[in-house]
Amino acid sequence: MIVYKRRLYALLVKTFLLINTAVFFTFSSFSQKKDSLHISVNADAYASWFTQASNAKRPAYWVNYTGLNTAGLNLLAGSVHYRTNHFRTTLSAMAGEYARQNLAAEDPLARHIYEANVGYRFTSDEDIWLDVGVLPSHIGMESVAGIKNYAGTRNIISDITPYYETGVRLSYTPNDEWYFAILALNGWQRITAPFSAFGKNWGIQVTYRPNPHWIINSSSFIGEMPEYQYSERTRIYSNLFSTINLNPRMSVSAGWDWGIQGNRSMQWNDLLFQYRYEILHKKLSFTTRYEYLTDPAGLFLFKDASFKPKHHLTSVNFDYKSTENIMLRTELNYLFANRSVLNSGPDLSDRQLSFFFIVSIQLNYKK
Repeated sequence: MIVYKRRLYALLVKTFLLINTAVFFTFSSFSQKKDSLHISVNADAYASWFTQASNAKRPAYWVNYTGLNTAGLNLLAGSVHYRTNHFRTTLSAMAGEYARQNLAAEDPLARHIYEANVGYRFTSDEDIWLDVGVLPSHIGMESVAGIKNYAGTRNIISDITPYYETGVRLSYTPNDEWYFAILALNGWQRITAPFSAFGKNWGIQVTYRPNPHWIINSSSFIGEMPEYQYSERTRIYSNLFSTINLNPRMSVSAGWDWGIQGNRSMQWNDLLFQYRYEILHKKLSFTTRYEYLTDPAGLFLFKDASFKPKHHLTSVNFDYKSTENIMLRTELNYLFANRSVLNSGPDLSDRQLSFFFIVSIQLNYKK
């Protein structure tokens, strides 16, 4: 039975990729003035240094920049995005530590899928799209591609919540201020999930931009979690964040994530604050952040005895853009576990002080 499911998953993935490829070349043959082609390559390489034991590890919830006292390639991804007035498709493949860590539960063939989706626009007058396939997650303020984020490494809550999702998304953008989307998904960050899971997981996203300098986003999820995790399976999740550009050089971001699974004892809260200042216009910037995550039931954090784990993350990073496409980053990262441990390998500890040097690259071709 297991072999049959794996073969079925492999066949579905191959079929989906072939359909996307066929759609892409079909639309290319009938290109119009409004058609657009965007090819991009993203890469994130890093080196890290940790002040304590050389064999220590970052906590299990991290899926980005997971090595300490080492160098590695966190992400290498190539994407092709094609769009006409009524159709669009994105095909992306990836490799690196993120792909190995975050997609470890997926079928081997699916672990290198970054995006694979196709969309249809219903009318020419209104921006209403129906997209199907492997999509970027509607939850959270951070992307997998490092150059798009203000901080060097990711927030705790970003690595805990989905970076991708599979299903159907219906979106509507009535104007420059509002964006609405409803999603029918096959699970909490899954590609090769059983067909029975589809239709049991739903997402909603609402984004409001009162002006070009301010964004407010609300994302939510409700769905069924696998039985092997907890007997109480229904998960409800809410993500709320806002970013304000106070002036051309200064911006502030704040976020609140809340979730519950089953009963009131199995809920978690995350508070995030981030401040960015541009020292040299489009060249040198400074970012600091603070994050507080409490998880009394230990759904995500390592739970020690009867204590209710609480983790604090603070960091400071300087970013230098040598060109528009290359960013050099340094980050000092301090992680502290209150009434818990970080589960950092053989030497359990309640704190980690680490330094990261990151090179983020994004190459673009647009036509």
